[in-house]
Amino acid sequence: MDRISVSTRRGARVVSRGLPVAATVAALALGAGAAVARDITVVTFGSASLAGTYHAVVGAICDLANRTGRRDLRCSPEPTPGSVYNLLAMQRGELDFALVQSDWQRRAVEGTGPFAETGPMEDLRGVMSLYPEAVTLLVRKGAGINGIEDLAGKTVDIGDPVIARRATNERLLAALELSDEDRAKFVGLAGSAVRAEFCRGAVDAVLLVLGHPNASVQSALSDCNGEIVSIRGPVVDALLAESSDFARTEISSDTYGGLFADIDTISVSATLVTRADTSDETVDYFSRMILDNLGLLATSNPVLRERPLERLKGDGMTAALHPAAEAVFAAKAGAPGQ
Repeated sequence: MDRISVSTRRGARVVSRGLPVAATVAALALGAGAAVARDITVVTFGSASLAGTYHAVVGAICDLANRTGRRDLRCSPEPTPGSVYNLLAMQRGELDFALVQSDWQRRAVEGTGPFAETGPMEDLRGVMSLYPEAVTLLVRKGAGINGIEDLAGKTVDIGDPVIARRATNERLLAALELSDEDRAKFVGLAGSAVRAEFCRGAVDAVLLVLGHPNASVQSALSDCNGEIVSIRGPVVDALLAESSDFARTEISSDTYGGLFADIDTISVSATLVTRADTSDETVDYFSRMILDNLGLLATSNPVLRERPLERLKGDGMTAALHPAAEAVFAAKAGAPGQ
């Protein structure tokens, strides 16, 4: 977190100490018309691309905090390239909180993959698991794809190489032991290009990793001749047996119009994390605010539907919970009606 002094008096300074532009602008806006300087704590939340669910969720959290919360605190939703960037930025002290996929959270804790050079992130702490992110096989009707084994030789979007979706998909595809020829038509799309290319028929299938319901998925089903295919079978069973990163899940038939049966698949989790040195007061504030307002937050972000407290606390968590988050969960568990 950074503290900045805001004033409109002549000669007053704004001390940003490396704040992101969005955070500084938010603080300046608060200072308009003020006669004296005011200390404002800016809390930065790393998300992902502007078009993605992570940014929408973080934006809703920050909007709620800024509209109804403490006047001396501003929450700044930061667009980023996603989970890996968020974790590395937190390691450098550039973000206070971040949304990250649970499989990348584990790698940061263990110091593997992109974290091998910097080493285990010993000061990473969990806050809560917000929602499951299902590996979702969206296919074009008539493409001849009835399961992941049918992806060989097809034109399949598996995600831009720099985003977490790609790495998660690669682990599933590795289990299929596809040859280079099988993968010759695989492509890596990101952002709005995913839906656009699918809807114009440029790809046969898309492997997504996301929370449901999702407006773009609904559009692909209703407007673009799409369907969702289950991900299951011996390859999936073996992957689940060897890795705790994935869990079985299903996309319920009532999630989307045009979905006539439950879809079996696997998932990771969207987890909210922070650092050990984030103050108990700040972690307590955001933990309580989110848990107390999940229903309200879900009105604009349906992925945030209420779930059992133990799943919000534990799903996909490798890092130890921040003590303040642990205390909030303990208080919630002991409250009447829990």
